[in-house]
Amino acid sequence: MGLQRFFSLLAASIGLIGAVFLSKGVVILSPKVMLHLTSPYSRYAYAPEQIASMATQKADALIGVVYIFLAFLIQVFSLIFVTGESSFIKSRWMGFWIVFTIVSILTVIFSLINIKIRDYYKLETGKIAVKDYCIKRLERKVIDPVNIKSLETMSQELLNLKKEDSETKADFIKRIAKYVEWTIPDDIDFSMINGE
Repeated sequence: MGLQRFFSLLAASIGLIGAVFLSKGVVILSPKVMLHLTSPYSRYAYAPEQIASMATQKADALIGVVYIFLAFLIQVFSLIFVTGESSFIKSRWMGFWIVFTIVSILTVIFSLINIKIRDYYKLETGKIAVKDYCIKRLERKVIDPVNIKSLETMSQELLNLKKEDSETKADFIKRIAKYVEWTIPDDIDFSMINGE
């Protein structure tokens, strides 16, 4: 198999995998948009399942774009820098198996990166949801204990943070506020929740 055919086969294979990733997601979704696309009928005005799904779609789309760009670069390289039919690999089947190996390794690497990207967008969307909840429900002079229970549930589902047994509810709120970058108003009274 000639070098040009080898690179063309490699580019086509990477492009195919990229198209699969790209067809699974949408690149333009920001964490805030993903949150606002969740069903209004879900628990506490957010849907953790939809947030996870949209984060996965976003990650798949980004990986797909990288794959397609990589395929494009390989194709351009083969067309510009590879001349003639110089023999690079002796057999077409050997070329196929080398391409298969390269694409498999790239797929494993990018699948692991995909998981990291998905987790990042899921967490960022969760931070926005928890911060919005704090602004809407906790920026009152006296905090309702029911809102604290909801905050605990949201924090565990969206941020993987839960209240420690040794932690007071006021300390938990302060920890969450710092994590989601929410400024607690100075006039908030923690007395109703500290007695529990």
